[in-house]
Amino acid sequence: MKSNKVLLNLVSLTAILLSISVQAFTVDKMVIVSDDKGNGIVTLTNDEPQPIFVQAKVDEINIVDGELIEKRQYTRDNLNDWKVSLTHQKLVLNSGEEKDVGIRSLCHNAACDNSKDLMFMLSFSPSKYRPGEVVSGVEINYGFAPVYIIPTTQPN
Repeated sequence: MKSNKVLLNLVSLTAILLSISVQAFTVDKMVIVSDDKGNGIVTLTNDEPQPIFVQAKVDEINIVDGELIEKRQYTRDNLNDWKVSLTHQKLVLNSGEEKDVGIRSLCHNAACDNSKDLMFMLSFSPSKYRPGEVVSGVEINYGFAPVYIIPTTQPN
């Protein structure tokens, strides 16, 4: 019984120590609410020792009947239907660097239904940046997908 407690304490201490020294790619917030004009900013930070390449994608999220979640990825094929855009779709973050990615509403150019909140998933996927270097092997990189919300102008 006592040895189980000691083992549990040792595992807990190891987990705490390992989590303190972890370096990672981060975003400053996971839920972003737009300003009055539908614009916003998310800040990306590279805490890793090497530069990283970050690619961003936008998915429009619709909730149908309060249960079903539909996602529509923004691509070149549906460019005329886009309701938001990002200032940086691809970028390089050097070690210790942070950059702001602007989120711009395009509702002045497109017909946006403002009777309900507009929601978007902004996916930021990092990978190591090694220009001119051939890399073999498998790497696991964790990205983030904050939700961006443009609130309705007609709440009920």
